[in-house]
Amino acid sequence: MALLNQLGAELDPVLQSNGIQWLSLSEAERQEVALQVLARLPVLWIWDNVEPVAGFPAGTPSAWTADEQRGLRDFLQAASQTRARMLLTS
Repeated sequence: MALLNQLGAELDPVLQSNGIQWLSLSEAERQEVALQVLARLPVLWIWDNVEPVAGFPAGTPSAWTADEQRGLRDFLQAASQTRARMLLTS
């Protein structure tokens, strides 16, 4: 998921200092590591222009597959149990 890669890029100094090679991890491992980091660090994540995930304007097909959309939903739900706070805006 591209979203995890963006998060990994932002957290790279923390990951590197803990011996974690982000790009060598599978997507499932990246999600697990991301959730572990977000559980420890307070993060405010602002995501502007989120509406294209579902297709915007109305009737426009999404660039995200149904599986990717479910994966994003599941990740955001899991992240809600961490110290991260997310602001999704349009």
